[in-house]
Amino acid sequence: MPDEWENRPFQSSPAATPIAGFVVKITSSGLRHYINLCSHPSLGRPIDAKDREVSDAHLQARGIDNLRVPLLTGTARTHLLPNGEGEAICIDVVFCTTVINIALTMPPEVGSEVPNCPHLSEHAVQLGKFVRLRLIELALCNVEEELGYKLGRNFTLPRGATYKGGVRGSKAPAPMPALRQLTEALAAEERMMDKKESAGPWRSKRMEAGLGAGRPAPRIEQLELPSEHMSKAPLVRKGFLTGGGTNGTLYPNGSTEGTPPEGAGDPLGWMPKGLRSRIKVVDTASTPPEAQQEAILRYANVPVAANIQHRVPETPRLEVAPDAGRMEREPAFELSDFAIADATCTTSRPGLQLLVRLPLLDSFEEADVDISNTRLKLVVSGKYKLEFDWPHAVASEEAKAKYVKKNRSLKVTVPRM
Repeated sequence: MPDEWENRPFQSSPAATPIAGFVVKITSSGLRHYINLCSHPSLGRPIDAKDREVSDAHLQARGIDNLRVPLLTGTARTHLLPNGEGEAICIDVVFCTTVINIALTMPPEVGSEVPNCPHLSEHAVQLGKFVRLRLIELALCNVEEELGYKLGRNFTLPRGATYKGGVRGSKAPAPMPALRQLTEALAAEERMMDKKESAGPWRSKRMEAGLGAGRPAPRIEQLELPSEHMSKAPLVRKGFLTGGGTNGTLYPNGSTEGTPPEGAGDPLGWMPKGLRSRIKVVDTASTPPEAQQEAILRYANVPVAANIQHRVPETPRLEVAPDAGRMEREPAFELSDFAIADATCTTSRPGLQLLVRLPLLDSFEEADVDISNTRLKLVVSGKYKLEFDWPHAVASEEAKAKYVKKNRSLKVTVPRM
């Protein structure tokens, strides 16, 4: 049974088997490669610059210059060489049938001249040579991309060879799965086109009724009404445009059609006039920060002190531990009014800001800060102590403290009640 199966002739599907053409032999890195240039009817014809398929007459007269040539590259496979010469890599590249036939146009024997081949013309032989070289270059570029390495261009065309690495070592081309998929896809597309064009009870009857796309739509014609249905009264009442009626003249001051509305060009022109009159625009580019903060406080009905940025109360006193270093005996602190913006940054509320410089404070964890609505107490064990009453009642639950390690300072901001 195994011998019968081994000797059984192989039958492949024509739809998945390419048609043998010619072979390119090339050796790279000591390994022999055979590129089989084949054809199949499923491969599309070359396309010009306007995405149109060219005719056989165009190909036989001008070749494939300035055309895009469709091709299909198969999967690389190994082939045992005769006489124990080792292995070779075979790979198929499939083109359009017409293009391969033009490339196969050559004298029957090497050295024979065209006059000895009356059925071939000089133009056909030269055109076949140019098309053959162009197809070889396209095939080598795609094979190099498939294999992942360069093959070079030192190739030869074995005489009389049409296919290498066929089924069971024969010259019969091997089936290509990619070619089978392409053939099935084209057949499915053709069936869909036939179904679309076929007639049936579910199809439209427009063509049979004479309402095809080529027939113009019926024109609308104006019919003459009988005289008894026509009104003798004028369509526009006399005096309608001149003000002859009881409602007075139409547009006594002229029409405002096309005139710009009130507030055109004003950035706040979209607002109602009553609201726009109560808004004052502050130019932040030319207004100093102090003036901007003062305007915010005045808008919030907060009394503005004469020295808003540097108003330090006299009662607070910062105590320094006796064992502190000499440089740290004069720490600095500053208490000032401060405007705190809300979450949307559209409004602000007055507040207080305390800035204390503590050179011996290594981290914020060493400080014990107690803030109430009327008093602040800051203690750094063994180093500093600060305790005083707020000049105004504050919202202690909204207080925020931040320690800046770079200059060893503590900043406390708290809004006023």
